[in-house]
Amino acid sequence: MSKSNQEVREAIYTEKRKKTEQKVDDAIRTLAMSGQEINFNSVSKASGVSKTTLYNSIEIKERILSLRTGNNAKKDLYNQKIACNDKNKDMIIESLKRRIIKLESENKELKAQLQVAYENYYNKL
Repeated sequence: MSKSNQEVREAIYTEKRKKTEQKVDDAIRTLAMSGQEINFNSVSKASGVSKTTLYNSIEIKERILSLRTGNNAKKDLYNQKIACNDKNKDMIIESLKRRIIKLESENKELKAQLQVAYENYYNKL
């Protein structure tokens, strides 16, 4: 018995999908081992599979999204640690206080100069 065209096409499609998934798995593993960022672009370049295929395959798409979120979570945590450092906050606050004092002093001096200029102007009239 010979297989119908539909069965042959399904077999070819299944084999092609398995090869694609294997390429993507290998690429993700390689990127993870080398410490590179995992996203659709990097996986596409490393595996030789188009980004469209990566987006269209639900399993692959979810896997890349979860790994990509993991990368961003590490970066966000690092940025939060830097931003929330109390010492940095105190330093910024002190710097701003000094700047306010300096600007207030400058403002008083300018007001005094303006007052003298007005007095001189009215005295000349």
